[in-house]
Amino acid sequence: MTATETEPVDGSLARIDDAISELLDADLSRLSEDQLLDVVRAADRVTRRLAAVDHRVLGEVIGRGIAESRGYRDSASLLAQLTASTLSQARARTAAVAMLGSRRAVSGGVLPPLLPVAAHAARTGSVSIAHTKVIADVVRLVPEPDQPTYRDLIDAELTQHAVAGSDSVTLKHLGTRILAHLHPDGDQPRDRLAEWHRGISLRELPDGCGELRGRLTPTCLAVWQSVLHPLMSIPPPPRSSPNQRWSSRVVTRFRMTAASTNAAMMPSNTPPNAC
Repeated sequence: MTATETEPVDGSLARIDDAISELLDADLSRLSEDQLLDVVRAADRVTRRLAAVDHRVLGEVIGRGIAESRGYRDSASLLAQLTASTLSQARARTAAVAMLGSRRAVSGGVLPPLLPVAAHAARTGSVSIAHTKVIADVVRLVPEPDQPTYRDLIDAELTQHAVAGSDSVTLKHLGTRILAHLHPDGDQPRDRLAEWHRGISLRELPDGCGELRGRLTPTCLAVWQSVLHPLMSIPPPPRSSPNQRWSSRVVTRFRMTAASTNAAMMPSNTPPNAC
C-alpha cells in the first residue's frame, strides 16, 4: 500500500489524536455543571465507538491471516505482543471481533456481523464493551445447533435493553432469563450457566488488607468443602468470628499445600489469624 493510499486512515488517526490533546488541555473549570455532565456523556459515547473501530481493524488483521504469516500461533498472540497486553485480554478482543466484526465469505465478499444489531449499536456508541460481551456470551451459551435460530432474537432483545439504559449486570440477568425461557424443560445444561457466572477476584485495599470474593461452580464448591472439612477440628483463635475462623482454615490449608510441594507460599512464622 502506497503512502497516498494510507493517507485517509493516517489522517483520521491524526485528527483523533489532536482532538484528544485539545480535550486534555481544555479548561474544564469554565464549564457549568450541566455542560460538564454533557462532556462526560459525549466522551463515553466516543470511547464506546472506538470499540467498533477495534472490531473493524482487528477484523481486517484476522481476515488477512497476518498473525499466521508472521509466525504467531493466532491473532490473539500477535495482538498481545503488539499492544503489551495479556493473552486473555487479547483473546477477549479477538472473540468480540468474531461476533461483532464484519466477516469474509469464501468468495472474498464481506458478510455482516453475526450480531448485527449489537454491532450497529456499538458503532453509534449506544452500548459499551461490557454490554456487547454479555450479548455475545449469551449467544455462545445457546447450543450450537440452535444458535442460528435464536441468535437474532437474543441480539435484538438484549441490545434493546442495553440501549434503553440497562447496565451489564442487569443485562446478564436478562440473558439468563432468556436462556431459561428457551429451555423450559431444563435441557440447557446448568453447568454452562454455572461456568458463565463463576469467578474469583482478589484486590488490595487502601489500608493494605485484601478482599477476596468469588462465585464457585458446584464442582469447585465440592472440592473446597472436601479440602476445608478436615480442618473443622482445628481449635479456632480465641474470640474469633465465623468469618475469621474460615480465614484461618483457608490459610492453614494453603500452608499445608505449600509444605507438601516445598513451595513457600508464605513465611512459616505467619499465624493463621493474621490473614
